[in-house]
Amino acid sequence: MNTPNKSMRKAVLFALLLAGAGVLVTVGSGEVKAQPATNPGPPALAGAALTPVGSTIVPDVLDLPLNMAEQDIRAASLVPKWSGDSDAPVVFQAPKAGTSVPVGSVVTIVLNDHGDI
Repeated sequence: MNTPNKSMRKAVLFALLLAGAGVLVTVGSGEVKAQPATNPGPPALAGAALTPVGSTIVPDVLDLPLNMAEQDIRAASLVPKWSGDSDAPVVFQAPKAGTSVPVGSVVTIVLNDHGDI
């Protein structure tokens, strides 16, 4: 039984990595050719929102009390920064909920029970 040589095994592993990243790979005559795949992937993944490594999604903390807002922000590996009345609900947050940001980013929240910012 023939076993692939070391360089061919590396080429096959590289091709598998590229294929996993959505790149069409062809291996032939000792070459590896890559081009963007025309198919976006399995239907279950088509259009799915993916979070890059080292990123997280900003939680929705509007209308929450300070302690819950801070807890949710920290649970997302983010840093809360707040201003306003600590007994009031969150009336503003930046970045917006659902935004992908780097882990450790600051989420600014404003608490206000007077209806004006």
